[in-house]
Amino acid sequence: MKDYVNQNSFYNELVMLLEAGRRIIVAEGDVDYEILKKHIHDDARIVMGVGGREHVLKAADAIHDQGYIDALFLVDKDFDNVIKSPRDFNGNVIPSKCHDFVMDLIDGSPVLIAAVLDQILSRARRSPKNGIRDELTATTLIDKAMDYAFIMSAVRIHSLNTARRWKLSESILTTFGCRTGSMRQVVERVLQKSKQDTSSENVDTIVGCVEKIYSSWSDDRSMLVGDHDFFDALSAVCRSEGVLVSPDDLSDRVVGAVRCDVMFNVFWYSEIEKWCRVRGWKGLACPRCRTA
Repeated sequence: MKDYVNQNSFYNELVMLLEAGRRIIVAEGDVDYEILKKHIHDDARIVMGVGGREHVLKAADAIHDQGYIDALFLVDKDFDNVIKSPRDFNGNVIPSKCHDFVMDLIDGSPVLIAAVLDQILSRARRSPKNGIRDELTATTLIDKAMDYAFIMSAVRIHSLNTARRWKLSESILTTFGCRTGSMRQVVERVLQKSKQDTSSENVDTIVGCVEKIYSSWSDDRSMLVGDHDFFDALSAVCRSEGVLVSPDDLSDRVVGAVRCDVMFNVFWYSEIEKWCRVRGWKGLACPRCRTA
């Protein structure tokens, strides 16, 4: 009932804005909203989604069906390109190219996360007691984190395709102390947190399924790793190398480093501008920001 009320209230808020002549861009999550609000044009109003992806998409469907044309919805693609039952999108929705919009930023501008890690490594090396290896680089950390995070992607895809009720909202990848977990350990931890069968036979079966997904989609890992898993994995990989930084700190640093030159490199920048231009208004102000 609460979800229904929240969804209805969100939809009504959007209708009120549209009826008042406002042009709106809806960002699915709070991080997406924080990134975009600094780059939004005066023509538009940025609105933060309520209730998660499905609630936002239901609102987008309703707005579309009612014939409103000045509302654009930005949502994470999640695993729609690999799961058995992907969701269709109306023309007022722009999904991310990667798993989510934050990963689009990182994929479009790899220097973004590399610069953040270079700063962290530089600070960590100032203290000899940390014992940071001279050959350790930002690129090494990113590659290891992608590999580690993709284990969780494979677990999530398996969970979605088999309708398992696993608890996957809590961090898993950072729960192995000063090391990273193996695929088997990650699966066991997921089952433990979900209070499900952790017998060797069941774990073996699930690990086999997860390994198959991991191998089949490994070439597309950058498209399938979500931002939360990536920052969890990166934090865990850093800690295994003697560099202590939390997932939230990594996320905040990356989000805080997003400038207009980063936005230009993301595919949805041009998609947003194209969608808005057809309707006679501007969505993003980055060209103006660039000359400011």
